[in-house]
Amino acid sequence: MSSIDPLRATLSDTVLQLFRQFTTHHGVDDFDLSNCTIETLVDARRRILELVACDLAPIFHAANARTDPMQKLPPELIAEIFTHLRMDDRFTASYVCRHWRRVALAHPFVWADMTCFGQSSPRLPVALQHSASCPIDLVLELKSKRVAQRRRTGAALKLALPSMRSLGLYVHPFKSFKFLLDTFDAPAPLLERLKIVFLGSGQRDANNVIQLRTDMFQNSAPRLSYLHCSDVIFPRAPIPAFASVRELDLTPVREDDMWRILCEHTLAAMPDLEILHLGLHLGVDEMTSPVSSLVLPPLTRLRDLRLSGNGSSRLLIAFPHRQCNRVVLYNAEGEVPLEALLAPISSVKHLALWDDFCALADGPHLFGRITKFKPPSMPTSIFTPSITSQLQALVLRNVNELRWASNVVLPRLIYLELVLALDFASGSASEGVLPELRLVAPALRVLRLTRTPTPEIYVYSWNSVACEAFMDVLSPDQDVWLELDGLDVPDIPRTVRRPMTSVASTFSAYSPDANGEELAWAALSRISDVALSALQTEE
Repeated sequence: MSSIDPLRATLSDTVLQLFRQFTTHHGVDDFDLSNCTIETLVDARRRILELVACDLAPIFHAANARTDPMQKLPPELIAEIFTHLRMDDRFTASYVCRHWRRVALAHPFVWADMTCFGQSSPRLPVALQHSASCPIDLVLELKSKRVAQRRRTGAALKLALPSMRSLGLYVHPFKSFKFLLDTFDAPAPLLERLKIVFLGSGQRDANNVIQLRTDMFQNSAPRLSYLHCSDVIFPRAPIPAFASVRELDLTPVREDDMWRILCEHTLAAMPDLEILHLGLHLGVDEMTSPVSSLVLPPLTRLRDLRLSGNGSSRLLIAFPHRQCNRVVLYNAEGEVPLEALLAPISSVKHLALWDDFCALADGPHLFGRITKFKPPSMPTSIFTPSITSQLQALVLRNVNELRWASNVVLPRLIYLELVLALDFASGSASEGVLPELRLVAPALRVLRLTRTPTPEIYVYSWNSVACEAFMDVLSPDQDVWLELDGLDVPDIPRTVRRPMTSVASTFSAYSPDANGEELAWAALSRISDVALSALQTEE
């Protein structure tokens, strides 16, 4: 008996039963259909086929479940697969089979993560509809030149705004941005993060910029904590919906009253601001930026300040940065006087030089300041008497790029870490690298040699003569603990090797993609006064 015989028997029984019911209902002999009209026969055929399909559907479904491997995957696993696909691929995967489509439509969270949606397309309204009431995370590039398409996109975003948790918009130049501003004309009770970046360039007129309205989100975005706006014009009045913002990343559009709008309206409307990243376009100078006349709000909760671009050093003086735990200064016009940057720090105890970044901190409270210098000028610009007299921990990277005119005496330095750059990965470091490091540290207790973040392990080989010359300049008054991070280093005089301690994790644990600022700050964050005091008692 073949596997299809039960199906054939079921089909025969169903057709025979339905045909007898039909003939009985119409009073027709079972074997004589000559008296039936063509309409009656067509209607009978349609009904029989519908009933047969309903009767056989469970049989086919059970057969497919036993033979199709797609049917054997649990719905939860299929839904998880969807979440790892790009949005276009999710639509494609929903047509693999009926089972996958049912799973996709039955799990709204599959469509809620749209952080990789890409350019706006007609599929956006469909995806937003599928997400139902789940919190939505959307990153979208608005590039379509069709007015109708932009309007449909704006309407779909507005309908989904009550469910939006994070929204990132990268906007290309259009003749009118009314459709975008209308999108924000609805409450956003779940919105936590908002990013608006204008991708245009060149001359801008009133119709070629994004001008925010004071009544955005109908003055209701109670959870909004992160705001990132680039080349967006703020109104000359506070925006109530931004009152709860705690982190602001802003690159304002150059205009005559830019500073007045920023200080009197934008920042004044954010009393809980804790993190401020302010970028200034090239060309913003003292003539267009009356920094001396700025009247800034108190910003009593500000803890993290980052200023970049021309005029940033003058702007630093106007900003209330003394209470900030972290200040980062990218000054495009030249180097920054350390006196202005270190105003709230009584004594510098930790210092890290990472490429062209200089990071300093006081130690106990970790009041940190980060700025950029030209590596050749670092020794003379940074190692001033006020810094060298109190410094306890020093981290250096790319020591071969520093130019030392004379010895630098660090009487209180007890921790020195040299982070070797990838330039030394050729097999042997230059013999002149270590002697050129003109540091004198009589109180040194720990010397650590580590390597930069890299997916591969490099072996460094140093010349013993260079190591001896380096220690002669360093001149410690007693033996120093030597810690290595997988490096091939010969015996160094006046050192005692020991395993890497828990004082600081190796830099190789950091991502190779981390920038110099992040790594310079990490060098400060991972060294504490508790660790430094432990170094003195570990002998």
